[in-house]
Amino acid sequence: SPLISIATAATPAGTIYYDATWTVDTSANVVSEFSAVAHGAAAPVGTIAGALTALDDPSAVAVASSGRVYVANAGDNTITEYEAGAHGNVAPIAVIGGPNTGLDAPSSMTIAGDQVWVTNPTTNGGEAFTVNSQGDELPAASFAGGKTKLNHPSAISVNGELGELDVLNTPATGSATITSFDPEAPGDETPDDVTSLAKYSPTALLSIGFGDDWIVD
Repeated sequence: SPLISIATAATPAGTIYYDATWTVDTSANVVSEFSAVAHGAAAPVGTIAGALTALDDPSAVAVASSGRVYVANAGDNTITEYEAGAHGNVAPIAVIGGPNTGLDAPSSMTIAGDQVWVTNPTTNGGEAFTVNSQGDELPAASFAGGKTKLNHPSAISVNGELGELDVLNTPATGSATITSFDPEAPGDETPDDVTSLAKYSPTALLSIGFGDDWIVD
């Protein structure tokens, strides 16, 4: 079954824009697009799957305003990018990966402006690449270190209203938290806010603006 889904995203269909919800199925190496109004046992609008896709244990998906689709692959520590409207057994138009990237089993991703942010739970950090990045590039920005209070960051979302990056931390012991950062001031920085989720065991995070965060418990 699909592991994770993201918020509805504006995706181009010719000159008409429509909303869609995207999911990843890690074990099957499949990325699926559903209509935003889909419910019940709805079939996907289309899928990205097959040997040419270079999907390898996909863990998260995000869609840029251009409609291009970005997928984090935990299996081989890469980000694969697909053309807007791509479906089927299609090769990525770009792949970000290699030792310079610092990608280490990325678990989640979001797009803030022209940057694709991912989280690396194993290294307690997060990294950003520009939407035009490819190959073994250094991140355009990153956040990690003791001041960040990151502890197994498993999900990331951008709060459009506040312009912050909200990160869900799910440590092996202790309470889950949401840490909020200014994407313009990355590094070993103290978060702008820390929210305790002591009553919950969250697995996913969605920020919808107006300061609101939604979690899957």
